[in-house]
Amino acid sequence: MGRVVAELRQSREALAEAQLRASIGSFELDGHGVVHGSAEFWRLYGLGVEQGGVDLERLIHCVHPEEREPVRTGLARCWASREPLQMDHRVRGDSGGERFIHLRASLRTDMLDEKETLRGTAQDITERRRSEEEIRFLAFHDSLTRLGNRRLFTDRLRFALAQLRRSSQMAAVLFLDLDHFKRINDTLGHEAGDQFLVSVAERLRHCVRDS
Repeated sequence: MGRVVAELRQSREALAEAQLRASIGSFELDGHGVVHGSAEFWRLYGLGVEQGGVDLERLIHCVHPEEREPVRTGLARCWASREPLQMDHRVRGDSGGERFIHLRASLRTDMLDEKETLRGTAQDITERRRSEEEIRFLAFHDSLTRLGNRRLFTDRLRFALAQLRRSSQMAAVLFLDLDHFKRINDTLGHEAGDQFLVSVAERLRHCVRDS
């Protein structure tokens, strides 16, 4: 008996370590609205290890205010329709920032007592979301100066021209050039040239509206 308990403890410890490394936590939601989760699950939501489980509303309170209702509705729909749930939502991170969580759940029925529980996982996808946002940003912005690139300019210009044609108004395009910029690269090096471009970009940013 002692050997079985030891093996079970080792198995649980191995599972907890694997979940920690993958930033994935598992949970169960029973018919009384009580959530039971792994240690990593509670960590992702900024709660302590709750052995007895917590009320669903307490867990939802950890979700970003703008996304609490979608999470609540999604879990209820999953329970009622038996259709699997997949959704992303935000929670407040340890340092005050936001953390993105990918939530998956499905309704399961126990073969022995026929009790139904909602079982699923929560995974921290913050780094992936930030990478995706950076890729989208760089598609329309210069990586050095963070200003809009030619693709963004063309898109905004096309939109502005369409509006001007409808209103029969006119617009002007301003072209700026940096005289003798090549001298900076040739005499001080490309790193100094990059710093100069960043400085110019900051001045431009402070001279115009964000729009």
